[in-house]
Amino acid sequence: MVDVSERGARFTIEDHTVHLALAHGTVLSYTIKTPYGSSECTGKIAWARLIDGLDNWGVAFTELSSDEKDPLRCLIDNPF
Repeated sequence: MVDVSERGARFTIEDHTVHLALAHGTVLSYTIKTPYGSSECTGKIAWARLIDGLDNWGVAFTELSSDEKDPLRCLIDNPF
């Protein structure tokens, strides 16, 4: 995960030999590891493209915990 906000996240695979076929609108379930622990969420692929030869894609969250103790929520709410 490269970046995250309340609305979604950007992901990249840092291996030039791995390429995914991600279709716009596909809904995926994620387990995201954060410094606070792991969290489950669901998101829809908003875009996918190669950037500097690496697969990158943006996800618009469709299900995200509202529990302030959820690890992903803690990461999003962290001011740093």
